[in-house]
Amino acid sequence: MTVPSIPDAASDPPETIVGDIAPCPYLEGRFSRLLFTAAARLDLETQESMIGGGWRRSGDVLYRPVCPGCRACIPLRLDAASSAADGRRKRAQVRNRGIRPVTVESRFTEEHFALYERYMESRHGAAKGSVDREGYAATLLSHPHLPGPNDGASPLVMEYRTTVGDRLVAIGWLDAYPHGLSSVYFAFDPSQSRRSLGVFSVAAEAAAAFAAGKRYYYLGFWVPSSRTMDYKADFRPFELALPDIGSGGGTGRRWIPFADRNAALQSEALCAFLPGRRVDSARPTC
Repeated sequence: MTVPSIPDAASDPPETIVGDIAPCPYLEGRFSRLLFTAAARLDLETQESMIGGGWRRSGDVLYRPVCPGCRACIPLRLDAASSAADGRRKRAQVRNRGIRPVTVESRFTEEHFALYERYMESRHGAAKGSVDREGYAATLLSHPHLPGPNDGASPLVMEYRTTVGDRLVAIGWLDAYPHGLSSVYFAFDPSQSRRSLGVFSVAAEAAAAFAAGKRYYYLGFWVPSSRTMDYKADFRPFELALPDIGSGGGTGRRWIPFADRNAALQSEALCAFLPGRRVDSARPTC
């Protein structure tokens, strides 16, 4: 199958809604704004091509950042067959030798919800009892495209369980697209934080994409200098969706491969995307 190209920003779906300005969840002192469109109107091939344009799915809608004066959210993906196991990932694999990843049906279970609730309260400051079942289901279990007999498309859930005792310690929610798996969300039992389950999950989910005959594993946004999102460039080699410098000044993007974080930060393509922005104090300004 031919991997679809990234659509030009000028070809955003015509029926979109611009959200309110809110504090940025990734960079302190910045503000975010999202553009929304209904996912049901777009086939899965189109949705996958839009990932490179910054679109993500949440429940029945797709969204992308249109933040005032900022373009720090950069789509990142891994080649499922060639992602290297660096020292950090090897250590995570050693810590999790007793963890078994298994793909299960995407449906509501009290066990899944209880882990998600604990995670939101511990890691994101949700008030005790404020995480509701309806919101959880609408965000992570609702999907406008139900699986057909041959398309292999549906939201997936990957459980991470202990081989001894069958204890659920983490959950990954994924979208299955024609050419790749896309990470929608990941949550883990806060009592298991020393395991580095998030790092472990990247290897497990990239392996699941490869086993399913898919080429890519989409990791969402890399946000340089973000305390919670900068780590995604640790998984190398990777590809970033950046402006096509040779496109004559258009707004199109293409997936560009990089060996590691430093190669990306020093690239002409990233400097064109983030002009004049100091990525952090240890590296030169573009």
